[in-house]
Amino acid sequence: MQAVLDTRDGRLWEHTAMAVPPVQGVTVRSEKGRSPQRHDGEVNLRWHEATDWLNKRLTRLGASGEDQVKLPAGGGQNELRLRWRFEPA
Repeated sequence: MQAVLDTRDGRLWEHTAMAVPPVQGVTVRSEKGRSPQRHDGEVNLRWHEATDWLNKRLTRLGASGEDQVKLPAGGGQNELRLRWRFEPA
């Protein structure tokens, strides 16, 4: 994750392209006219499910804090937790 804090207005700009590592799980792909294909193993989580929440949350942050949200993702649910702490340089 890359982040830049604008000290003038308190906004945090972030880039989260590779923030979430793969997890162990099951994926099932279904297509009309074909048998479902099941895969057990690493699942790459796509961060875009949380982009709106993250962009809203990363504005006007205090010196430290914590927040969490549960969002639908595919056929399941992701729980995201964000913790931060800024220290003077």
